[in-house]
Amino acid sequence: MSDFGKELIADLQDSLSSNDKGRTVRPSPSDIKAIRDQQNMSQSKFAQEFHINIETLRAWEQGKRTPDSVSTAFLYCIQKQPNIIKDILNS
Repeated sequence: MSDFGKELIADLQDSLSSNDKGRTVRPSPSDIKAIRDQQNMSQSKFAQEFHINIETLRAWEQGKRTPDSVSTAFLYCIQKQPNIIKDILNS
């Protein structure tokens, strides 16, 4: 397994062990915007780059919708290793 894979698993295990009864912590709208801002991208560019529906991204950032567990994990991966995610999506 790659170092990235080992780090991702360790980080996810740490996250689960620190949560009450292993429940997934959902990112807040400001967390999602911060991940996007970290990439210096507009909503449109971020959605396009990471293959996220623009309306879904807007709803997350406005607090109208909450990412499900898979989307939460995807956002976490984008936050930790954005270039690797871009490479995978565009290969």
